[in-house]
Amino acid sequence: MANRLSKVEFAEDLLHLVTGFYCGDEEWAREVADWIQKPPGEGGALDELADRQTHPLTVWLHFNEDEELVGFSSLMRFSGFMMPRISLIPNVAVAKKHQGKGYINDIMSHLIAAAQAEVASGRLPVLGLFVHPGNQRAIDKYKSFGFEPTSERDIDPVTRVEYIGMLLRIG
Repeated sequence: MANRLSKVEFAEDLLHLVTGFYCGDEEWAREVADWIQKPPGEGGALDELADRQTHPLTVWLHFNEDEELVGFSSLMRFSGFMMPRISLIPNVAVAKKHQGKGYINDIMSHLIAAAQAEVASGRLPVLGLFVHPGNQRAIDKYKSFGFEPTSERDIDPVTRVEYIGMLLRIG
């Protein structure tokens, strides 16, 4: 199926488009919705975009044919001790009213293609992400794209949730 979504790079002048973004009541859904909506200085997507020197990040807003905001995605070029030069998906979400319509497939295909393009610039042919352990629906979806769980974990310093690492070989 062809990608049914258009995408726009997120920036501060588009913050009004994500105000009220809602993707569910679960803890993980509230976390990602808060991340995209926070204004500068509050630790959200815009702050991470401003910190491009540590780990360059791109965030996209995805719109359907009716120009409705369907969701957002993000790709970070990570260079760290444990996972050198890989691409990571920090956050991805589909608005609640658009869930179950297959849009996540379009968004994930976009992220995988973007990560594959990064391989040409010296990134390892691996795409990683961390997922909330209670979000079985997302875990199953990532597995359907070929992501495999790893022993890597990311512990949130505030909530103490231990996020599950997953990797996809893209090369």
